[in-house]
Amino acid sequence: MTTLQVLLINPFSSAKYMSDEFKKYNIKTIALYTIDVSEFPAYLKPSPNLFDEQIFFLSTDADDIVKHLGRRKFDFVINGFESEIEIADKLGKIYTPEHANNPDSFLKRSDKYEMHQALAKAGLPHIKQYLYSCNDPLPDLDSLHLQYPCFVKPLAANGSIGAYKISSNDELEKYFTVDRLNFNSICETGENKDKFLIAEFVEGGEITVDTFSIDGKHYISSIQQSYKRYVKSIVLQGYFEDITDEKLLKKTSNYIVQILDTIGLSNGFAHTEMFLMPNGELKLIEVNPRISGAGGHLNKVVRLEGGLTQIDLLVKYAFNIKPKVLIKGTICRGITLYNLSRKPLYNLKSKLARWNSVCEVNQLVAEGYIQSADALNLTDVVAFVILCASDNKILEKHTKEILEQDKLGW
Repeated sequence: MTTLQVLLINPFSSAKYMSDEFKKYNIKTIALYTIDVSEFPAYLKPSPNLFDEQIFFLSTDADDIVKHLGRRKFDFVINGFESEIEIADKLGKIYTPEHANNPDSFLKRSDKYEMHQALAKAGLPHIKQYLYSCNDPLPDLDSLHLQYPCFVKPLAANGSIGAYKISSNDELEKYFTVDRLNFNSICETGENKDKFLIAEFVEGGEITVDTFSIDGKHYISSIQQSYKRYVKSIVLQGYFEDITDEKLLKKTSNYIVQILDTIGLSNGFAHTEMFLMPNGELKLIEVNPRISGAGGHLNKVVRLEGGLTQIDLLVKYAFNIKPKVLIKGTICRGITLYNLSRKPLYNLKSKLARWNSVCEVNQLVAEGYIQSADALNLTDVVAFVILCASDNKILEKHTKEILEQDKLGW
């Protein structure tokens, strides 16, 4: 029997999780890195023990890459990072044309402004936003039909880096003259590094949808509510859990299919974020055409609750392999910790043990780590924690206590 092979293009998001999961299915993984990772944060740099093979070839020319890879054949091409969607689409069209997205429309899947413009053209709910270059005069919000508070973030934002709630002209001016100089995104290019989105500020719950698509058919792995925290106007992850309301699930399912069809995402993974407005309307935040992040923890929650992860969906619908599913017997919640106290972090797993709902702790930093006073975005996460229990009241109580302890220090 021929071994199945997948080509992963710049697999930075949830890399270890993907490597481990594909190995469980005996699927060979070849990771192709076309980006210089020398200046990447440590948590994104590929460990040499990940995947079956790693190839570093710093080119985004599809013909050069094909020549370098030789006579290799692949059964699926997977995009692993939102900044390199164009080359992933081009290689998908070359190696697996029957399961490829159209490279000509890649901007609708990679450029957050173009993404929302596509939704607006299709008459779908979207966020009103303005594309601003910091080399231009600061705009007047009234002329943009926007008002304070507004929301500002780099066009190349990843992990909430540089995402700010802005409440006045003075704050807007400070953002573009001072604050924007203090953060850098690994998704920046020469074309987008000076471009920012100024958008309407939307208040409401946040929903994340993880999917796998093949040949234009979309399969949903999870629909989860994500709860944020604000620290000095900076948006931080709080916790996430499955949505159980049937009407909301149906509404979200219909909306995500419309979104993916509109932006031309016919094949591959997607991690989509959207707002749930107080009036019940859904509005897209962004689609990330890759596997869900957070070290695979959103997918791990799905697995613990007996569902199909994104990789389970891939092996089922692309390769006709029966997924390995757990028997559902618990409800779960994922928590994101930052160690906001600025105190040294020691023995996190041991200290979390006093909450009996804690079933997994993934500490991302070394013992003794102190959070920087200049930090606070998704890249400054110190740990991902999963809680499991038979009673939602227990999860509520333990979540509140753990997040409070995260402020006080560990």
